Amino acid sequence: DDNTPHAKTLDWLINDDKLQISPDAPNLLQRYILALLYFTTDGSNWEFSYNWLAPVPECQWREERADQYEVINGVCECSADGQVTSIDLGYNSLIGTIPSELGQLDELEVIFLDINKLSGTIPSEIGNLVKLEKLNLELNSLTGTVPSTLGRLANLDRMWLHFNSITGEMPNEVCALNIDRLWADCSSDMECSCCNSCF
Repeated sequence: DDNTPHAKTLDWLINDDKLQISPDAPNLLQRYILALLYFTTDGSNWEFSYNWLAPVPECQWREERADQYEVINGVCECSADGQVTSIDLGYNSLIGTIPSELGQLDELEVIFLDINKLSGTIPSEIGNLVKLEKLNLELNSLTGTVPSTLGRLANLDRMWLHFNSITGEMPNEVCALNIDRLWADCSSDMECSCCNSCF
C-alpha cells in the first residue's frame, strides 16, 4: 500500500529528499526513523514544521522559538557524531501513533511528545532506549498498558503519562527504577503504587 507512513517515508527518502544521502551513510536509519515519525503523526499538519524533512542533516531539523523563554524545538540536541539525543515535539498537533521504530534511536535521552493527539499504545520498543532520562507523553489519547520493557530504562528519572487513557497497573519493573518524578492517571484509569502524582 503506497499510502502507509512507511511507504511515504521510503518514497520521500528515495525521490524527494534533496540531500540524497548515500545508502551506506551512518545516519540513514536515523533519517528514515525521524521521517517516519513525521509521516506517522500527520506531519504536514503539525502546528510548527521545525524544519523537518529539510535537505539538511537531521540535527538541523529544529527551530529556536523566542517567546518568554528561548526554547529549541524539534531535534533539540545531538551528540558530537550527529546522533539525535533529544526530541521535543510537544504541543504541536501530532495526530496518529508513536512508531515503534523510535526505539532504534538508541542515543535518545529525552523524548517530549506531550500535549498532542497521539493514539494507540506506548511501543514496547521504547524500552530499548537505555540512555533515556525523560519521557513526556502527557495529555494525549494513548491507550493500553504501560509496557514492562520500560523497566530497562535504568537512567529514567522523569516520566509523565497522565491525562491519557492508559489502564492496568504500573509494572513492577518500572516501579523498581525509583523514578524521581512519575506521574500517571492513577486516581482514575490505572493503578500505580510508585507514582509521585496521580491524576
